[in-house]
Amino acid sequence: MILPPCWRRLWLMKSVFDSPLNCSMCSLVVLLMILFSFFFQAVHPIRNLIDLKRRLGVGRRCFGYFHPAIPGEPLIFIEVALLKDMATSIQEVLLDVPPIAECEAKCALFYSISSTQPGLSGINLGKFLLKRVIDMLRKDMPSVQIFATLSPIPGFMQWLLAKLASQIKLAETEMQEGNLIEGASSTFRESILFPEEEKMIHSAIDQINGKQGIELLQDILKSSQWVKSDKLSAALKSPLMRLCT
Repeated sequence: MILPPCWRRLWLMKSVFDSPLNCSMCSLVVLLMILFSFFFQAVHPIRNLIDLKRRLGVGRRCFGYFHPAIPGEPLIFIEVALLKDMATSIQEVLLDVPPIAECEAKCALFYSISSTQPGLSGINLGKFLLKRVIDMLRKDMPSVQIFATLSPIPGFMQWLLAKLASQIKLAETEMQEGNLIEGASSTFRESILFPEEEKMIHSAIDQINGKQGIELLQDILKSSQWVKSDKLSAALKSPLMRLCT
């Protein structure tokens, strides 16, 4: 796909928190990127100035597309973390992994992309932005050989919770009607969890209270406690990876 002539005047700007502001244009661009990171960061909201400095400090980058038709506003921007190895979760990037010396970076991880103009939602600027940023990083940092992204799957959590709720309700109905006792099962029943996955979830929880695996999975996802528990995260990895494909 080739950008139409009116969009070929897009230019790419880079922002880091401690950039040497040696000209008014550079100062303006950095300020704009900081402000728009605050107000338009929809994927991973920025909590405070400390969080902002971390995302634009050592080992971090923020790139944005600008166009002369909309002066003073980035149309879209993306955040990049420079790492030694590929991160396994977004929590490592946002909270856990300390910045490294940029000369040691082997991986450029694109972990957040946000559009500031709803009216341009039909134009896939993200694709072009990623290509330009990768080209720029390859020239500036030859040691970086891995380019990856950690992106959420829109609607996946809502879909899964609705699926679990319907299956739990169906199981309760069958139990009331005695179908399970007779060994019968509804044609609408689905095996959301494999036996080994259900066993791992049971072993990761202290109090089961007689609940089935899908009920426990629903409770875990609703509470969000699994984000802070290595044991729960390990138990959820297999079913969630399988169900989202």
